[in-house]
Amino acid sequence: MIIALLQSRLTFVILPTLGIMAANRPQRTARAEALAAMLVQSEEDSDSDEVPSDFENIEDIHEAQITMVEIDEEEENRPTMSTNQADMYRDKNGSTWHRDPPSQGRRRSVDVFRERAGPTRNSKKDTPFETWSLFITPNLLDKIVNYSQISAQEKGIDVVLTRESLMAYIAVLYHRGANHDQKLPISELFSQHYTEFYRTAISRAMYNVWTKCITFDRRSTRQQRFVFDKLAAFREFFEEWNENLRRYFVPSKSLVVDEQLVSSRCRSPNKIYNPSKPGKYGELVRWCADSEFRYFLNGNPLTRRPEDASAATRHKENNSAKKLVLDLTGPFLDRGRNITGDRFFSSTALAHDLLTRRTTYVGTIMKGKRELPPILHEPKNQYQSEFVFGGNEDQITLQSYQVKRSRKAYLISTMHHERCEGNPDTNNKSDIQLFYNSTKAGVDVVDQMCKRFSTRCKVHRWPTVHFHNILDVTGVNSQTIFTELHPEWCRNKRVTSRTVRREFLIELATQLAMPNMRLRLNDPIGLTRPIVDNLARLTGMPNPRGDRESAEDQFRERGRCARCRDEGKKSSACNRTKDLCISCNQPVCGKHSTSVKNCVNCA
Repeated sequence: MIIALLQSRLTFVILPTLGIMAANRPQRTARAEALAAMLVQSEEDSDSDEVPSDFENIEDIHEAQITMVEIDEEEENRPTMSTNQADMYRDKNGSTWHRDPPSQGRRRSVDVFRERAGPTRNSKKDTPFETWSLFITPNLLDKIVNYSQISAQEKGIDVVLTRESLMAYIAVLYHRGANHDQKLPISELFSQHYTEFYRTAISRAMYNVWTKCITFDRRSTRQQRFVFDKLAAFREFFEEWNENLRRYFVPSKSLVVDEQLVSSRCRSPNKIYNPSKPGKYGELVRWCADSEFRYFLNGNPLTRRPEDASAATRHKENNSAKKLVLDLTGPFLDRGRNITGDRFFSSTALAHDLLTRRTTYVGTIMKGKRELPPILHEPKNQYQSEFVFGGNEDQITLQSYQVKRSRKAYLISTMHHERCEGNPDTNNKSDIQLFYNSTKAGVDVVDQMCKRFSTRCKVHRWPTVHFHNILDVTGVNSQTIFTELHPEWCRNKRVTSRTVRREFLIELATQLAMPNMRLRLNDPIGLTRPIVDNLARLTGMPNPRGDRESAEDQFRERGRCARCRDEGKKSSACNRTKDLCISCNQPVCGKHSTSVKNCVNCA
């Protein structure tokens, strides 16, 4: 009876494992296998229940039975592996990776994107200026005017700043960028031998006042706020403007997170040095952009660690790579999108967290990361790849690509789950590499568009550097929304893809300066005749000094002002002018004339 029980136990448990486990069995396991073999052999030779002579006593039978039960328990507790043990790898964090891709089932929910990308319904405006005003709102302009007025009074400048003059100042910045006049001196820019737009939009004196006094916060409390925030001088303006970026646009499926270096050499607590960037020195801003529509969605400027201890702790936590990506892309998660990032932001922990938010991730990864198994560092032939799969439920794919003999590229993806060596025509690049190359340039392309027609010029204050960058980004975003909603505008203007940005900026500058032009035309005292004529032509309003009677007026020689001579000035000190009083027909300068072209004596 005992032999029959042992035989049934051995037949179903031990015999299938004899060939597999014999090499590494301990001594007690080998003895149990020998006992099992003898039991089977004795059962074949005879059907009797007599105990074989090889077993000295019944205790050997009990020992064999107990040993086989222990071996059975070890086999049940041993983890089952879907792949061969030789294809399993562990990284420095203890995570397991394997070379075989996971089985593909139905389409995952993280890959489903159902929203319609593009401008929202509230963003539909009729002119470039109205579209631009969605981002830099009248409320923001009024804040700049109020803070700058206080700054001018503190500096002893007796002037009244208005929203219209600020818009004209911004219009000059846009027009300078569209015509590549950033490096021209102000004296030449506002001279009568250069473009008439600058002298017509705003006076040279008012332009210099805005350049010197423009401020974005209250200077009296700035030092107190600097203890907690190194961007205190610009934080209020940036945060309100940044919220408007994602309010009027629904991004597409592909987002990209990258850095932008705003070139600057001025003294700043946040200035960095990066020799790999074209400008090398400047302010660093981290952006989340739409790689399809070339649209900036969310920004975060880099700041130095504050002096306050608690603020320094929060600053360290918020500037980790994982936290930065989650903060920049937070408003756009849980929608089935994909995020592309470079090696500074990539990690398996970030990929895990994004998967829980129904978002995939594709990017390059640093070669020194602990989550890379050793097999990825093994040398390969040029343009050959190695793939491993693992992570959260085998949803992460790691790839190493041999770019050349001494260089490898490492990539991470939660979107692709196949081994693909690629096409020889593309140097055997995989789908991960091709997708990354097609979506990684979102921030770089927008930055290139900003630099092509930039408002940046030589300034000595770092908040103004950020302000110029905001004007450039607003110009690109406004153009993206306006041309998407008004494709007929490009056809009517007969512009191509190479000139559409310049034409958009010039029209935007003209509309920005229009309110200040109307105010100047209503009170033209002190303005020369060419400026008044240009104001009347650009605004479409009647000329307060009347139209020229004949073309001979354009070639009339300038004479000395009669009213200046009446004041007792020497002839050489009297102003020279071409204008004549319509009543006494004597030369009269702009200082002694009225808006109806009369001199002060005949008025």
